[in-house]
Order: sequence, then C-alpha cells, then structure tokens
Amino acid sequence: MEFKELTVEELTLGYIQSPQEESCTCIFCGEVYEEGIVYRSRGRTVTAERAVKEHIFDRHGGVFHGLLDLDKQVNGLSEIQKDVLTGMYLEKDNKQICEEMGISAAISSIFKNRNERRKFCWHFWNRLRMRQLLNSAKRQSRKLYQ
Repeated sequence: MEFKELTVEELTLGYIQSPQEESCTCIFCGEVYEEGIVYRSRGRTVTAERAVKEHIFDRHGGVFHGLLDLDKQVNGLSEIQKDVLTGMYLEKDNKQICEEMGISAAISSIFKNRNERRKFCWHFWNRLRMRQLLNSAKRQSRKLYQ
C-alpha cells in the first residue's frame, strides 16, 4: 500500500476497506482485520470495521495524531506546523499555543480567528490531496506513453 495513493476518505478514516479481500487495513501500521471474523476489543466483541477504528484510536491516538506522526516526507509538515495543528485540534486559543511554543503572540496573528485556522487546516489537507492528484496524473501519463 502506497500512502500517496490513498483517497481523502481513506486518509480521514485511517483505514482501507477492501471489498476484494473483505478486510479493513490500518493505513498507519498495516494491521489487517478480516470481515466476517468477530474480534475482541475493549472487553467486548466487535466487527472488523469497529475493531480497526478502535485499534487506530488505541494504538495511534486517533487519525489526527496518526497523520501528524507520519514522516515529514509523507505529510509535509514541520515540527512547528505540527505543534500549531495540535494546539488547534485541542481547541487551545492562540495565547496558549504561543506560550507552549515559546513564541510571541504577535507571530500567531495569522491564526487570529477560526476562519484563518480552518484555512490553515484545509491547506494541510489540500497538500496531501494535491500530492495524490499529481502522483495519479503521473501514473496516467506514463500509461499513455508506454
């Protein structure tokens, strides 16, 4: 599984649901959960889809943290950007984020309202999506010229 080939939906869910193989696969570690098998999770029995969702939360801290923990070459984020996104995810205000990062509140003026924060988050997701689209276009052009 190539991470750059995942759809936005798969990135958002944190797993791939494969109808051919009748399984759910965690995109962060490759753990596979087969459909039709009952799994034990958190002291109860669950389906494969529920098991992979709980696995992502328990092992990777959820999809958001799983994506942030990816290598910089995959998610394209610097440590500072990861810190800012984490602060926004935890719904901290700008002052708190700046204090924790040891920077002046004036530097964070680009994040002064929720709309700007949303734009920043969309920029992150759009970078992932753009990378997918470019790779898809490259594959298509290779097929045309072969």
